[in-house]
Amino acid sequence: MFCRKLIPTFVLVLFSHLLCAEETEIFPLKDVKRGMTGEWRTVVSGTKIETFKLRVLGVQKNFAGPRRPVIICEALDEENKLSGPVAGMSGSPVYIKKKLLGAYAYGFMMSKQQAIIGVTPIAQMLEVVENYEAGELATKQPIQPSPALIHPQAPASPALDDHSFYSLNPELKHIQQFLKPVPTPLFVSGFSARTLKEFEDDLAIMGMDIVQAPAAGNRENNKDFDPPLVPGAPVAGVLMDGDFSISGVGTITWRKGNRLLGFGHPFFQEGPVEIPMAGAEVLTVVRSVSRSFKLSNVGPVKGSIYQDRLTAIAGEIGRETPSTKLSIHIHPQDGPKRTLTSTIFNHRRMSPTFCAMALMESINDSMDTENDQSFQITSTLLVEGYKPLIYKNYGSGSSGILSAARGIRTAFSQIVDNPFNTPMVEEVSFDIRIHNKIDYSVLKTVSLRSGNKPKEGDKVKLGLELAHHKADRETLIIEIPIPKGYSGERLVLFAGDAASAKKIDLPNNGEITSLNDIIDRLRIQNDNRLIHLKLLRSTRGLNLRGAILPELPPSMYELYTSDTRGEIISNIRQTSIWETTIPVKGEFRGSYSFPLDIR
Repeated sequence: MFCRKLIPTFVLVLFSHLLCAEETEIFPLKDVKRGMTGEWRTVVSGTKIETFKLRVLGVQKNFAGPRRPVIICEALDEENKLSGPVAGMSGSPVYIKKKLLGAYAYGFMMSKQQAIIGVTPIAQMLEVVENYEAGELATKQPIQPSPALIHPQAPASPALDDHSFYSLNPELKHIQQFLKPVPTPLFVSGFSARTLKEFEDDLAIMGMDIVQAPAAGNRENNKDFDPPLVPGAPVAGVLMDGDFSISGVGTITWRKGNRLLGFGHPFFQEGPVEIPMAGAEVLTVVRSVSRSFKLSNVGPVKGSIYQDRLTAIAGEIGRETPSTKLSIHIHPQDGPKRTLTSTIFNHRRMSPTFCAMALMESINDSMDTENDQSFQITSTLLVEGYKPLIYKNYGSGSSGILSAARGIRTAFSQIVDNPFNTPMVEEVSFDIRIHNKIDYSVLKTVSLRSGNKPKEGDKVKLGLELAHHKADRETLIIEIPIPKGYSGERLVLFAGDAASAKKIDLPNNGEITSLNDIIDRLRIQNDNRLIHLKLLRSTRGLNLRGAILPELPPSMYELYTSDTRGEIISNIRQTSIWETTIPVKGEFRGSYSFPLDIR
């Protein structure tokens, strides 16, 4: 049924149906000999699968890991000698005598006038579909594939410690140092070079090889664009889709029914995954000295990549994949409203980063003169099973934009990347208001206008000097009442911005013991357009299973802290005995603390 949906014409439908139904005959690794010739099949333009010749140089044992060999081959056609290994070609099926040998997966990226490639044996790839189901961790030890997965007449490969079947050229012994996985290019569209540069280190840590190029140009304009998912055709892992898109493109090696294998090496080596899967067309092969790659357009999502392993990715056509809806509503002060939408696949590290990138790009793209404009964001996160999390943020300039983006990433990350359980973030929405002016207040100096040894019941006068954007400095005189009952103690007077105030508030908000605690902490939000003032008192208290015990007698403190029953306890070192907030112009930045000795 799914094969019929993949291909638009009757002939291709019939061909795909037969291809899905037939068994794939395997060329055994033990029969591989130096000098054999074969071919690999891949797409270099459109969706037409073409054939290219190669010659076997030998077999490298223990290449990708213990008992993980690779077959070293040399491309014979002039085009591939010119381009060298091509990113996006990973997974292209390799055949000897019309039998499937494995997947084009590795390349010597800096070779001259030759194209040296490494082929992952198909037996190693078939382990993925045999040993893992969707969403499963390792349930079995890797073994040779069962006869049900290969042609009945093809014998299973012998144990890999049988040295007799390796036709190894001595010249290949050092090639492992140079033969690398052919990169899976991640095509990114909707993001400017500025945003990608800002998140460059974050993307690199996650192993993402970014190519800023179109990734989804045909989906909206051509409803009939539906490339086939057959061996030799491109296959894409769709990480983000819509006005912002990120897709990694490789090639399908093997298919049986609705299951398929590709790449011949990991995508991100994440194990069980839920990555939307789509077909693709190739616009062209871009040749480069440093790295040639297929420039591709990605088609509609048709299933899910459910395993991402050392030797292959495994996908299933027709499998639904949950994802996070992203909507961004932009309201310029002068100009029409715009709405941008995307979907983001579920991943504990990548999803929050992609969301932050989209927010940053949307603000940057909507501000005509960043140095003279500011923004206000209302962010809403809909987490399955919880009331909406709503944040308000005001900022200006590049630092303000980056701070807002990284702030939402932190909140998103704490929800999906925690040691307890991972809920579904169903939707993230941003309402962005652009203002044609900049307002901010920066704390420059703090001074006491009265003595620093007040009596209880006195009022301390505090002077706060504020700097503003393109305006004269301003001094605020604030009276702080000293509560009774603290004679002879040292209190701390704090004046600061929202972020600094939150650092003081969080330790008194309970120990993190569950996802509920994380969500409760995320609901603590301080307005960044306010000065937060606090009088703090040192104390010896405890947070006992979320119950705040701020002022315990020494005997009770010792009793609780010496308890060996496993109670969840954290120390409280200061509590707020008085606090207030004062509104200022725009975003407020800065903080200051100093002691007050109460007479």
